Order: sequence, then structure tokens, then C-alpha cells
Amino acid sequence: MFSTVSRTATRNTVNPGIRRVMVLDPIGHVLGSHDHAICSELAGLGCEVRLGTHPENPFGRDSSPYRRQDTWRGVVGTRSRVMKTLSWFRALGRIMGEVRSWRPDVVFLYYSLQPGLDRLLLRRLAAANVRTILAVHDVTPLDAAPSTDAAWRRLYHTPDRIMAFSEFSRREIIERMGVDSDRVGVAYLGVANVESPGMDIRSARRRVGASEQEELVLCFGQIKSNKGLDHLIEGFASVAAERPRAHLRVVGLPRIDMTRFHEMVAALGLDDRVTFLSERVPEEQVIPWLTAADVVVMPYTRLYQSAVITQASALGRPMIATRVGSFPELIEDGRTGWLVDPGDARALSGALLDALGDQARAERRGELARQDLVQRCSWGALAQRLLEVAE
Repeated sequence: MFSTVSRTATRNTVNPGIRRVMVLDPIGHVLGSHDHAICSELAGLGCEVRLGTHPENPFGRDSSPYRRQDTWRGVVGTRSRVMKTLSWFRALGRIMGEVRSWRPDVVFLYYSLQPGLDRLLLRRLAAANVRTILAVHDVTPLDAAPSTDAAWRRLYHTPDRIMAFSEFSRREIIERMGVDSDRVGVAYLGVANVESPGMDIRSARRRVGASEQEELVLCFGQIKSNKGLDHLIEGFASVAAERPRAHLRVVGLPRIDMTRFHEMVAALGLDDRVTFLSERVPEEQVIPWLTAADVVVMPYTRLYQSAVITQASALGRPMIATRVGSFPELIEDGRTGWLVDPGDARALSGALLDALGDQARAERRGELARQDLVQRCSWGALAQRLLEVAE
């Protein structure tokens, strides 16, 4: 059962018809900070909130303004597909039991793992007369075969409302998936854990083991085939030739074979100028790494959105990104950062030289990006928008 947390509720004035909200996230062990922020903000708006999450989610166990349950046990990990599917059906039973006893006004599914199974969940909730909202991070997985589009299309036609996290994603849901535009809302993801008392660039570099003298170019986050890392390495070769203190650090867990990138670095003679930290970065090290950077580079060839860009901007770090997905919505080229075309190594090189060549200007752009982010990307605004679209 959910653990009991006492709190003083205020009245929900955004949508008085919504008193009870259930949030479901099967990958809460990855997005736990998101879950905690959304549930806390919904509670602050006067809702009773219950979270069904992954048991390894470290948030919300004690002194939280919502209740949590470890609903999604065994649905991800290294177990066989059959065992994970069985675990999913057990989770479905727990969810529907809680729905029958608690009677939520709306259920917010924050992440979809399997479109067919999640469509079944949404249909069961509809049969119980519960309104549903589905969050969309990636419209379809970037490595998904085109043959899976039909399953995702059926999923997106099932909930009462959809919450996209960028205008780019909203357009794809409407145009590619054929969903009526009035069923799709937009709210940008908020930023978690950006407070860093006493964390300046020097202390951050000591935390991550980087030199205070280097010009640190950071490529951060999971490494997949869409990362554009080959274009970044190619472009960085020109930067290294002109700026002897420039150092590229590629930090994040690889999801692909890294051999060709290491070979590329060696062939370009960059062994002492490019460093790979190929592992999952603990949450407590995310802010130090981003704070330590002179410039953060997002060289993706395709993407929907990335939490890295909002976290880096929230810390006021200068950003270089490609014109893919939501990036053009979050960065204004020439004002709050640099935008280049995907796959253009020469343009990446030029932007890096521009940013490193005038650090004062780069810092000004980073600060303007931070100011813009405060206005546009907050968990409070997302929670409010969630209640608005629940009608």
C-alpha cells in the first residue's frame, strides 16, 4: 500500500474538478527526480497525489507531500521479455486495484515502455471512467523500426489527452500520428537539482578531476547512434590545432560500440586532447560536470529533446547545439547560444572557436539562456498545464 504522508491541502484553483491525481512512471529509477518534482508541484496546487513508481526510485519515501507505491517491480532490467511482461501485468493489477479503491480523477502516465501494453492500461482506465493523460518524451524510439509506427499510432489515439514536451514533438504527434490537435498540449520539462551552493568552476573541476587551466569542451549524456560524436571529434581537431588548452571530454554511458571513436581520436592525433568517461554519471556528479564546462556541446544528428540542455542552461553554461528536435525552441542562435546544422563538423568547429575565443560573450549568452529558462521551463508550470489539459 501507499505510505501515508500528512500535509495541509490547499484548494486546486487551476482546475477545481481535479482533486485526485495518480502519476505512473515505470522508469522512476531513471526519472525519479522528475516524478518527485511533478508530484510535489501538483500537491502544492491543492491536489491529492499518488505516485506509482519503480522501486529503485530514491525520491518520495519520506516527508513528501504525496504518497508513493513501488508499482513497477520487475518491468525493466536484464530479465527475459516474458518475465518483464508478466511483471507488467502484475503492475496493472496493482494499479487497477488502487484505482477502484481510491478513485482518482485523472491518471498521468509519464513514460511509455511498450505501446501495446500501455494502450491496454489506458483502455482499462477508460473503462473505469478515469481520465488519462499520456506524456510523450520521444514520439517513437529513435532506433525503432518503421513497422512499429502502427503500434505507437494506436497508443496515441487512446488517452483523453497527450502532453508533449516540445512544439516539435506536438507537430509530429499531430501530423505523423494523426492525433487531433485539440487533444495535444505542450509543456517544457522543468529542471531538477540545479542548486549548487558554493559550486564555482574551480571547485567543480576539482570534483570531476579536470584541470583549472584547460578550456573544457563537454559532450555529456548517454552515447547512442544519434549523438553525432564523429562530427564533433572531426570538428574538434581544428579547434585543438588553434587552441592549445582546449580539451574535449565525452562523459556518459555508451549504448553503442565506442571503438570507432577511439580509433578516430588516435588517427587525428588527439589522444591527449580528448578524454572519454564511458560510464553512467551518478546524479550527484551531474551538476559538477556541467558547471566545470567552458562550453557544453550537443552535436546530435536527430533528437526530440534532452534534459542536458535545460540543466546546462539553468546553470548558465554556454551551449552549442544542432538544429534538431526541440533545440531551436530552447536556444536562440546568436543570443542565448549557438545553433549549427546537424552533421556539419566545420560549423561545430567554428562555433567552438567563437565560444572559446570570447569567454565573456559566451558567459553572457549562457546567462541569457538561464534567464529565458526560468521563464519557460519549470515543474510548476508543467503541473499547472497538466491540470489545464485534464478537462
